[in-house]
Amino acid sequence: YTALDGTCSHLGCVVHWQESENHFACPCHSGYFQRDGEVLDGPPPQPLRLLATKLEEGVLWVEV
Repeated sequence: YTALDGTCSHLGCVVHWQESENHFACPCHSGYFQRDGEVLDGPPPQPLRLLATKLEEGVLWVEV
């Protein structure tokens, strides 16, 4: 499993998944991220932060 922090690395706005475009988009300054969090376009200086996960007794835990 992959869990990403939805905070844009540019100025901290919350990104949203755009199903039709198959990417995450930041509504503040037109930053775009791939499904894995890597920067596609715009001003974000770094990818979305990858969060630690673990599967325990059928429950997915995400460290935030």
